[in-house]
Amino acid sequence: MKINGKTLTILLCCILLISCRQHRHEASVTPVEDSVRTEKPTTPVLVPATIASMQCDWFSTRINLSVNNIKPEKELVSLTAFVVNKKDSAIFITLNKLGIEIARLLLTKDSVKYANHLSHEYYWGQYSWLKKQIGMDINFFIVQALLLAQDIPDFEPVFTANVSNDSIIYTAAHRNNTAHTMILEERIITDTAHHMLYHYIKDIASVNTISVQYNRYTLIDGFTCYQTIIIDIPNENLKIEGLLKNTKFNTAGPTTSRMPVKYKPINTTH
Repeated sequence: MKINGKTLTILLCCILLISCRQHRHEASVTPVEDSVRTEKPTTPVLVPATIASMQCDWFSTRINLSVNNIKPEKELVSLTAFVVNKKDSAIFITLNKLGIEIARLLLTKDSVKYANHLSHEYYWGQYSWLKKQIGMDINFFIVQALLLAQDIPDFEPVFTANVSNDSIIYTAAHRNNTAHTMILEERIITDTAHHMLYHYIKDIASVNTISVQYNRYTLIDGFTCYQTIIIDIPNENLKIEGLLKNTKFNTAGPTTSRMPVKYKPINTTH
């Protein structure tokens, strides 16, 4: 099946996001008594989300992907992705079909390099174009955090935490970025070992959402890593399910990309 350029771009930069529908909890209502009451309501304690960290300099994996429409639920295409992350430096992703590379994306802290081998087009530039494709504010460190199942850096630690027997639920209705004006609504669920299981993100400005679910944590080379992932991007009607294989830690991989010869630049005005 033919895949359009925008779908390829979204797949490349969101490849390790996983979705699940957000569960809505009704707040309990406490009756107000007419009798005299002097104590004030308890203010919720605001805390950072405690997430188990993968302290590695390199992370790489191959992912078998199934790309689906959310409504109607239907598979669009199956692909294989190859992903490399050099910590705080570069994220390199390729999409492959039947062993043939059809697109690649290289993200650094200040640049986006994208090539679509189906349409013979490329983009080399800043994150403004990628933000337009995704429909949300996005940068290198957001993608890296989602890739490694970590909390997004440079945001205020303003979660309220609800602890149960087998999980910890963190919620934040209005979380500000300390570096610029981005504001998020978030919900994070971890197990009691602090491995991230679920991450719901809503960009307040665009009202677009992404949900991420990480499952089947497994010990690999001394690191505990999820093995199945799902991406839910409602504004694009896309759901992406993935199974990781050949995951490696602290093994260097490709982090460069050449400008494609004879490809035409993507028109960024549309």
